[in-house]
Amino acid sequence: APGFDISDTYEQIQSVMGPTFKVKDRYQQENSILKLMQVEKWVGFAIVSLMMILISFNLVGALWMIVLEKKRDITILRSLGMTAKDIRTVFLRVGLLLCGIGLLLGFLLATVLYVIQKTTGLISLPGTFMEAYPISFRWMDFPVVAITVLGIGLLASILPALRAGKIGAVVSEE
Repeated sequence: APGFDISDTYEQIQSVMGPTFKVKDRYQQENSILKLMQVEKWVGFAIVSLMMILISFNLVGALWMIVLEKKRDITILRSLGMTAKDIRTVFLRVGLLLCGIGLLLGFLLATVLYVIQKTTGLISLPGTFMEAYPISFRWMDFPVVAITVLGIGLLASILPALRAGKIGAVVSEE
């Protein structure tokens, strides 16, 4: 009830029941589920990271196609004085821009799903004291995800950027 100190209440119940009984609140009774959810969070992060690595091959393919489509434009830029380093930087930025857009959309989707789960209980856990699957919104998870996504995106952008930097070094007759 409101106004009662939870720890004092449990201590009083424990003193009445004696040392042979162990008094637990709802969360302590479901401790195994809460530990399982913590492990599930890290396993989920690992699985999503592996999926991101696989998806990054699509990013490599898309950037590679952009490099192939823009060969002539890259050659023109090189003849106008743009260095290989500048061209590599452009393609690295394109890759990071694509990852950044995906990251922002992912954060937006996560926020919307969080609000829906908190308000409507979209996913429930039958047979436990919780009506809806418990989720939390931790701000420290966002930088970890952002660093992971941008790191994978940067690594995926390096090969196409290096290839783009090599185009136009020798002016061809096309």
